[in-house]
Amino acid sequence: GVPASPGTRVRRAPCPRDTPACTTGASERLPAMDQVVVLVGSLAAHGTDAGPVLEALKERHDVLLSAAQTDPSAPGTTPLLAAAAHVHVPAARAAVALMLAVQAERVPDSAARSFLSEACRLMRGITGEQAQRVARELTVVAHAATFLACDCGRAATVIRPLVDASLAVAPQPLCLTAVHGDVLQACLKARNYEAGGRFLTDNPIIEISPRRAPLEPADYLRYFYYAGTVRIGEKKYADALDMFMKAVTAPATALSAIAIKSLKRALLLSLITSGRRLQMPRYASSIMQRLLKHGIAVYDDVTRCFEENDSVKLEAALVGGHETLQQDGNWGIAQAVKDALVKHKIRQLTTTYITLSLGGIGSAAGGLSATATEKALLEMVRAGQLDASVDQSTGTVRFQDRRGPAESARVAGELQRALQRTVQLADSVRELERRVVTSPVYVARATASTRGGGAGRGGGGGYGEDADFMGDYAGDRFG
Repeated sequence: GVPASPGTRVRRAPCPRDTPACTTGASERLPAMDQVVVLVGSLAAHGTDAGPVLEALKERHDVLLSAAQTDPSAPGTTPLLAAAAHVHVPAARAAVALMLAVQAERVPDSAARSFLSEACRLMRGITGEQAQRVARELTVVAHAATFLACDCGRAATVIRPLVDASLAVAPQPLCLTAVHGDVLQACLKARNYEAGGRFLTDNPIIEISPRRAPLEPADYLRYFYYAGTVRIGEKKYADALDMFMKAVTAPATALSAIAIKSLKRALLLSLITSGRRLQMPRYASSIMQRLLKHGIAVYDDVTRCFEENDSVKLEAALVGGHETLQQDGNWGIAQAVKDALVKHKIRQLTTTYITLSLGGIGSAAGGLSATATEKALLEMVRAGQLDASVDQSTGTVRFQDRRGPAESARVAGELQRALQRTVQLADSVRELERRVVTSPVYVARATASTRGGGAGRGGGGGYGEDADFMGDYAGDRFG
């Protein structure tokens, strides 16, 4: 089974006496699980307020947990899953989330498919208002569904439901939740990089609010690590590097396995994208700064050989570090580093020569054959990394300074798409700023600062108190 995340169990409140399903009478003489079905059914039958019903369900946690075991008379499910399926109506989806979260604590192997079916139905149908009531429980269900789907080879079936759940559980649009990482994990397991890339493009993260959405530091690191891996699958290495660096530069007082794995991939991607050693930003934690300064075995050797422009030494470093790179899951990226060195050397030739033979380029790039050189040139031209033409009759290459009409159209299209994303991001930032400046806490602090002459912890200037408050606010939301 899959253990529930900390905090799933909540202190129980007594069931209100005015709730139809909680009143004394015939329902109290029913078996425990039948009482649960009647209780949840009251949401649809009587339009009962969900709040008291949810609290009553939490009171019955032990009853629900005892029903999470398989029943020999009903193979392939559990009494709890059967009850959840029976009451699965729109008005009761928050209650179903609570029931499935309890089931997620222990999912019998024989009931895994039944759990996945009910979890997907819940995640596809739950609305934002209901999801906010049971955000933590819905997150537990999403984690369990992701684990089970990836474990039994059905990752592709949970991608769409997980996307819906990530949007429903988010307190604001474009806000990071723990379910975002589940979406990307499922995409990676299914090798559906297109779906993962589309999810990243359509849902750029501009807000992190752990107080409003269930989110742990590991969820933040996990999301950006998976995001970088998805971008590698799309061969968008610059975007991948950006994602990994968000994990690497996260505030930390101790080394994290996810951050170390992200740093290793960032080291290789920096060589691929810029041809230079990775430079750690000043705002990165001191512990990551020290790790990079002291170097990481194999990765430091690969970087040094790349900087020396020595293809032979680079090949030797990769062969010598094959076992480590393979264990880290970075052997494929390391091979891309070898190809990147060839392309890096070719780009250097464009600053000196206007025309050059294929043989000359191949020799300068590390002893490539004419066929391999031509292949590398064509790949660079298709990727927009180089403007060149090859004369097959003479075997010469002409490097061009001016982009053709097709390339100009491609760049214009990319610029238009980037502009649309920028406008969307600007609108979201304006909405975030509006919520900040109208926050009662901010207004109170700003008013106190004005009355006190503007002096604060920031010094004698007029911006000290406000600046400190904004720092505190950012720390609460992004720290």
